[in-house]
Amino acid sequence: GKVIINKLSDYAVYPIVAPQGTTGNYIVYQVINYLPTLEKALSTLDVATVQLTFVTSIYSEGVAMARTARSILEASSGLIEGINVDSIRFEDSNDLFDLETRGFILSSTYTFRVKELGRSLTDVDGNVYTSVTIGDQEWIVENWRCTKYSDKTAIQNITNASEWYNDTDGAYCLYNDDIDNFSTYGLLYNWYAATNAKGLAYLEKDYVQEIGWRIPTNSDWNKLTTYLGGEAVAGGKLKETGTLHWKTPNTGATDEYGYCGLPGGYCDGNRNFSQVTEFGYLWSSDESGNNAIYRDLKYNSIVMGNDNISKNMGFSIRLVKDI
Repeated sequence: GKVIINKLSDYAVYPIVAPQGTTGNYIVYQVINYLPTLEKALSTLDVATVQLTFVTSIYSEGVAMARTARSILEASSGLIEGINVDSIRFEDSNDLFDLETRGFILSSTYTFRVKELGRSLTDVDGNVYTSVTIGDQEWIVENWRCTKYSDKTAIQNITNASEWYNDTDGAYCLYNDDIDNFSTYGLLYNWYAATNAKGLAYLEKDYVQEIGWRIPTNSDWNKLTTYLGGEAVAGGKLKETGTLHWKTPNTGATDEYGYCGLPGGYCDGNRNFSQVTEFGYLWSSDESGNNAIYRDLKYNSIVMGNDNISKNMGFSIRLVKDI
């Protein structure tokens, strides 16, 4: 049950066991009272303990690494080695000099809340998503980022403002055309892509398509917000915590179910981009007159907004299925 972090600045976690006798600068996570498996999902907010072991030949370097790791961990939440964690807290520390390897071993113990362990799912581009259960619905916890429909034909990537404005076949864009926004915020789709007859909501598990995934209907969104206590508080319960991706203050964000709502911003009908880190806009598959219905999350509110807007807007997408 060990993994090594060897790139602290990237928050990277690698499933590699430290070789016996290692004296290089390694950081080893060792779970003490919980070893995650896909077969055993913990209940929301169960508490686990993790021990960090720093193996180094220079004591001062080990201390510096420990301090860096502590500052990073205590500011972190989200998926770490496939576990949705939150509220990491420092508990205890100790150190010793190992005569056999002639290296210093510094250990720190942390506790954190573990949210329900999700399932790993893949779209037709090979992007991997995680899901969580909220009530009797299953939701993916990342913004959709697939560039193909379910039949593997390409969705248009329209970069011309006039073509974007007039498109009714379906298109996507990348916020500010900046690839750095892709992995966190996903892609922005107009409503025509979200509801294209070819289908957008394709996910597979172990190379087998899972039936039932869809763009949420207005009723799906209503069911979710009702389960969370109403639109007046649902936004706070769905937003990712902290200000790594959200603008300060990210009011009332608790992410109680691991939905990890993100502020992907929007692309308007004239292909102007705005509000990344501030607002997350999410399509429904339903119409309201000539417009389409959407939901939104806000950096300065716990409310989940419910409105309608022109179908040529570029918004984020989350998928849902019944369980």
